[in-house]
Amino acid sequence: MSCASPLDSPSRNAATFAAMLADLSSNVLQVCLVPSRVPEVAARCGMIRAVISRNPLWYRKLCARYSSRRRRRSCKPDTRIKRANVLAVLERLSRGLPSRSPYVSDLLDLSQYLDPSLLDPHPDDFVPF
Repeated sequence: MSCASPLDSPSRNAATFAAMLADLSSNVLQVCLVPSRVPEVAARCGMIRAVISRNPLWYRKLCARYSSRRRRRSCKPDTRIKRANVLAVLERLSRGLPSRSPYVSDLLDLSQYLDPSLLDPHPDDFVPF
């Protein structure tokens, strides 16, 4: 009895990886500066960062799994994950090609956090240009 590996059948998950690729390509962390809520700070033109859009949940969880060991002044998380590398791996896997990337098993595991509407889009969601 052999245990099936995610790499045994790369085409089986091609649709999932294609959806993850589209999700990561279309969603990126964007922030902007807005005036502070504290009146005294706002009066001195004090600004704070506000999130406009976020990375997909599954990508944030992937980055959390590969935290960096470097010390930072702030307590914000840091990661060893490179977005371009993840995009390249997802591109390859979405075409049904095998990959020896260490991210493959994590990507399969994290695909459960993918928005199900990306896997089976409703025909009414299509917007022609």
